[in-house]
Amino acid sequence: MNNLSLYKRNITLNYFFTYIKSIDLTQGIWMIYLASKGLTLVELGMIEGIYHITSMLMETPTGAVADIFGRKWSRILGRVISIIYLAIMLLSNSFWGYALAFVFCALSYNLESGAGEAFVYDSLLELGEKDKYMKITGKIEACLQVASVTALIIGGWIAVHNYFTAYISTIVLALISIIFALFFKETEIGRDKTNKKKINILTAMKKQYIDSFKCLKGNNELVYFIGFSAFFSMFITVTFYYLQNYWTLLGHNELWIGISLAFSSLAGAVGGILTDKIEKKVSQKFLLVFSPVILTFAIFGLADINLSRLSFLIMGFMDSIMFVTISNYINQLVDSDKRATIISFQSMTFSFAMILGFPLFGKLGDVLGLKDTFIIFGFICGIISIVNILRVLKYKQTIK
Repeated sequence: MNNLSLYKRNITLNYFFTYIKSIDLTQGIWMIYLASKGLTLVELGMIEGIYHITSMLMETPTGAVADIFGRKWSRILGRVISIIYLAIMLLSNSFWGYALAFVFCALSYNLESGAGEAFVYDSLLELGEKDKYMKITGKIEACLQVASVTALIIGGWIAVHNYFTAYISTIVLALISIIFALFFKETEIGRDKTNKKKINILTAMKKQYIDSFKCLKGNNELVYFIGFSAFFSMFITVTFYYLQNYWTLLGHNELWIGISLAFSSLAGAVGGILTDKIEKKVSQKFLLVFSPVILTFAIFGLADINLSRLSFLIMGFMDSIMFVTISNYINQLVDSDKRATIISFQSMTFSFAMILGFPLFGKLGDVLGLKDTFIIFGFICGIISIVNILRVLKYKQTIK
């Protein structure tokens, strides 16, 4: 096969890779699993904090690894480390063992987060088809959401019978995803052709950091969208986690909650698929302006007992649209040789936001109640949305 055919194959293989790696059968049960092992709520919160601190510290170094040594091998290494995480979760019986597991879990996420987007975008650049990025990203988002539905339903059913089976099954799926990744063709755009054996890793990373900061310096548009997407995504993610507790307090059982989560993921899959078509009809600028506004109203709706489930569906749909749109725009602003590193800055900022937002929501929830906290977060998102409208209008010359 010639290189063009291999780069086309990258796109197809990536759909399978993304779907298989994202079927994490433990995603909806890990807190219950650790609680069954005797961990307290405080210890569970500490482990979540360890995950995000690790993620924040390691996002950019792992992005640099992907830019310097290759996106393909960064993604494969990420899958290998995810297997280590799952194995430690099964074998450990102490808080510090589980804490170590979550360090590996964060590293696994870090190695994939910047490399995955950069790999797809650069494959399209190699093909001269970068205009298809939004459409393809929408399909990738659909794969993620459908995988989430699969994991929530099957993982929950397996966990009822045996937690061990859920973790072992996820390890097997990680191994299968590695097989798909081995057939990826590494992209060459923006890559350093120097013999990797002669590269001093620390020197190369230092240069990557300096060059990437130069890329950010003075590019207020890029800095803004990295920060905006990270912090707004934090609000969506935090409300997602605490909504499950809120619904429990309202008297809904695990089956009702699981079905609601699955439907929201399906709505996200539909949103991801339709983003490209919607963008062609209403423009990129329209989506950048109104996606956050609609998400803000959805957060307000979570506080209403009668609107809560519908609002969560809308959140799933619009969150995918906003993610795909901003991802596409940020990639347009970044050079290929720094793409994974810059995208990792975005993920690092998200981790920092989560370190602040997660305990803040919990504290407000303890003091004021979850309903009032959803309303407060809705007001904060409303203010951010107004600021976003003004910023997007400011960049009207560059946004289509």
